Amino acid sequence: MLNLKPPSELKKTGNRNPFIIEHLLIDRGICLIAGLPKTKKSWLLSEFAISIATGSKALGNCEVYNQGAVIFIQGEDSEEIISERFEQIARAKSISSSKLSNIKVASCTDFRLDNPEHLLDLEKQITDLKAVAVFIDPLARLIDCPDTARAPMKKLLTALRGLQSRTGICLVIATHLSKEAKGADLSKISGSGDLRSVYDQAIILTKPVPHIVQGNFDFKSVSERPDFFFQLSSVNGGLMPRALGLSDTESLKVS
Repeated sequence: MLNLKPPSELKKTGNRNPFIIEHLLIDRGICLIAGLPKTKKSWLLSEFAISIATGSKALGNCEVYNQGAVIFIQGEDSEEIISERFEQIARAKSISSSKLSNIKVASCTDFRLDNPEHLLDLEKQITDLKAVAVFIDPLARLIDCPDTARAPMKKLLTALRGLQSRTGICLVIATHLSKEAKGADLSKISGSGDLRSVYDQAIILTKPVPHIVQGNFDFKSVSERPDFFFQLSSVNGGLMPRALGLSDTESLKVS
């Protein structure tokens, strides 16, 4: 039955901070992170996951506002690659491996988001762990239907929105830009157009110059933020995505 309410009775955010990571990542919503290959999507997601799970600053300078358990579902890389990436970032952030226990990782070959039973199991895991964030990397490797298939993708995205709404998590989904993309073009996100309508926030990653990644924001629920830049930096014998200021990148731009 249609439940009609006047505006005064609608749910309100109150004074709750809309971000789970300062300026970078919204809380309790769906964030899409898209980019061409080699734009360090998996490194950025791993950095966000470790920061949320441990409360350490993201990219070296952004505060975490909602620390808690994290589920990280990786559909592309092996356990060895995932482990090495997490260890490199933890070492760079001076975090012992034992303190990463708040992150639960699955390197999947058979889990599928478009399988209703698998999605129900994920929701149970979120509830049992009291997880505050779930990372999906990348979407195309964790579904059986082509990401261009309109009807099944619409059904999947509706299910993911329901999952996010019921659990109150920050759901971060990595995906690709199509090969013809030039710059931060939201219309070039690979797959169904419905993917471009479901998110609350998108981060489009590009490489304006070698070794430097630029993140462009698109927000639907909060005010816009300026672009950010990062590079993989060697710190404390480890490797981590580290923020660069605009002044650090001005001299690197090429015509």
